[in-house]
Amino acid sequence: MIETERLSLIPRLLGFPLDQRQGYATEACAALTAWVEKEQCVTCFVVSISPNNLPSLRLAQDFGFRKIGSHIDAEDGPEDIYRRDGEA
Repeated sequence: MIETERLSLIPRLLGFPLDQRQGYATEACAALTAWVEKEQCVTCFVVSISPNNLPSLRLAQDFGFRKIGSHIDAEDGPEDIYRRDGEA
């Protein structure tokens, strides 16, 4: 069972076409997860990603996320759920 009060939601900060393939998402995820782990003692991260969003899927894989399930998002449709425990 995931302790929801210990989870941190990271908003969609990037994603505009001009931002893609510049390393911004990688840098932002590294900084945010490191800060949340250190300052908030969060050790479990969960993300929900459309199976068609290949850049986000690659980013999640690079950060050690593993698929744990899937669901239908009310706004975005089918999404896969990924989880990462501890430091990657």
